[in-house]
Amino acid sequence: MKTRLPRHATDTPKRYSSSRIDTFTNCRLKYYYQYVAKLYAEEKVKNILTRKGSAFHEFAEFYPANVEAEGSIEAAIDKYEKQFNLTEKYKLEKPVKKFIEFYDNFMMKIKGTFVSEKGFEFKVGGRDFTGRLDGYFETDDGEYIILDYKTGKTAKSSTYKDQMMLYALAIGQEKGLTLEEVTQKVKIYLFFPFAPGKWDRVLLDVLFTVEDLEDLEERKTCVMEEVEGRWEPAPTLSFMCTFCSFRGLNDYCPVSVAAGLLPTRGVEIKSRKPT
Repeated sequence: MKTRLPRHATDTPKRYSSSRIDTFTNCRLKYYYQYVAKLYAEEKVKNILTRKGSAFHEFAEFYPANVEAEGSIEAAIDKYEKQFNLTEKYKLEKPVKKFIEFYDNFMMKIKGTFVSEKGFEFKVGGRDFTGRLDGYFETDDGEYIILDYKTGKTAKSSTYKDQMMLYALAIGQEKGLTLEEVTQKVKIYLFFPFAPGKWDRVLLDVLFTVEDLEDLEERKTCVMEEVEGRWEPAPTLSFMCTFCSFRGLNDYCPVSVAAGLLPTRGVEIKSRKPT
């Protein structure tokens, strides 16, 4: 499904998300295809790393009820490995063991209410924003502890700082907190079950200040203003091409083909627009 590229484009989203802004920042060509031309990649076979990440998230979301239902940790792991068709190389045993240690030694010691798979709608720069996180605690002493599971092989919090601060802003707006109160009452932790090391070595906190939150909103507002302006849907070659379904396809990104990038196997580009 070849699409004709305009020289310039613009967009007026009803709402933004962290991933939408990141896509525009990383590659305007991909943004055009995904959000303006309404194209998407249908994967005939899900990538094995995607399947492993999805399997872990589902285990974590329903733990410990899923273990109780299956009768043992091993039986629960076996269920998800079969459901997501994971091969021997991508077994869940190690990340699940690490998660359970994290659950027992960290999550169970927090006194409060845990909200799982929380979706947010909030404002950034006067525009509607949406997001979803794995969960957060509302503690008995009035704090909010954000937990998010990241399936990368390296435990590095800086990559996700902007995204997590947006979640902190969302909680702050929902609870009626000032930016100063957000920095005092909202704590952020990232857990990397697939990274090497014991559970407490792959649990990282994300520190931020009022100035960080103000700078975040200013930077995101600048990007949104660019999105709503006039821009060229030009490609940007970078490491992020690794995760792009349009790479290596001459009809969509000849620049990536010229660079020697190969297309993703089993992907078919389709349109969300009505025919």
